[in-house]
Amino acid sequence: MLIPVILALILLGFLLSALTSFDRLVKLEYGKYKDDWTRDGKPAGFFWRAGERGWFEFAPYFARNKLSLFWLFRTPSWAAADPEAKGQLKRLRICVLVWNAGVIAFFIFYLAMGRMCL
Repeated sequence: MLIPVILALILLGFLLSALTSFDRLVKLEYGKYKDDWTRDGKPAGFFWRAGERGWFEFAPYFARNKLSLFWLFRTPSWAAADPEAKGQLKRLRICVLVWNAGVIAFFIFYLAMGRMCL
């Protein structure tokens, strides 16, 4: 019974790493590529937001949701020549892949185990 808990904690670590990578990308875009950050809708991170934004503004969160999916499949132009951004994008993509594959495998395994017990 300890193995599922350990696997769940490992998967949560990958999820947390993905979220922090996204935040670092948004913070980097805000700090170095402010015009692109503005064009992207002034996104907030999952744990970070620009100090100039209020907590009850919804546009930054809509922009975050859009970019958190978009950046998985396309490298933004501002990040293409930035080694730090490219590294964070790679980390984000790997962590999201491991998280999704792990969650799917976790549920398939436990669905199969549940059927075997019936």
